[in-house]
Parts: sequence; structure tokens; C-alpha cells
Amino acid sequence: MKHDRSSLLVLGLSLVLFTIGACNKEDPAMGAGDMAFRSCCGKPGDPGNSLGVGKYCSSQAGAECRTNSFATICSQLLPDPNRPTYFCTQECRPDAGTNTCGDGAKCTMDKGTQQWGCVPTPCVDTPPPGCML
Repeated sequence: MKHDRSSLLVLGLSLVLFTIGACNKEDPAMGAGDMAFRSCCGKPGDPGNSLGVGKYCSSQAGAECRTNSFATICSQLLPDPNRPTYFCTQECRPDAGTNTCGDGAKCTMDKGTQQWGCVPTPCVDTPPPGCML
């Protein structure tokens, strides 16, 4: 009887370890690792321009944007699950030929909020599939 308990314990432990190992594998269908990060604009490591527009940020509080000279608002302030964005921005007025947002950024109207803000140019000109800012 003692041998049967030991065998069952070893078998049970083996199944638990196998299950844990199988769940830790990065399976794109399960959204593991970097595959889980979906962004319509902004990704970890983006430095932004000289004004801070486009710098990566991940919190609604905008802690990553506070040291910027201009773009001190994180786009996560108004999160939209259909268009997730992670970049420092600032309100602006339509450029009318001048670039108030700095190099590599545009003053663009957000289609959801109808507010004008500075957005990295690639996010406006060539957004990822399924994204429209």
C-alpha cells in the first residue's frame, strides 16, 4: 500500500510539473510574453522627439511624461480598448503650416474625442492594421 501511495504521489507531481511547463510556453494564441502587448501607437523604448512627443508611457498618471519640456500627458489618460496608445502627447491647435508638435509629430484631431493633440507622424500616416487615430 505504501508503494501505491508513493507511485500516485510521483504520478501526481509529474502531471503538475508537466502542466506548469506547458502553460509557461509562449503560445501566441494565449497572448503570452510580448505577443500580449498591442498598441496602435507607442511601444516600450520609444524616445520621443525633442519636445517629448511620442515618448513611450504606460500609465494614466503619465509619470514617464513629467520630465518632458512639452508633451507631459500620457495618451493612456483616455484609454480606448479598441485603439490602445502609449505615448506622451500635448494638446495643440491645428498646425496651419507650422509644426508646433516638433519633428516627427503632427497636430491631429482624435476621431474618438474630437480633441486636437500631438501624435507621432508614423501613427498618423501608417497606423498598424486595425488602428485609426
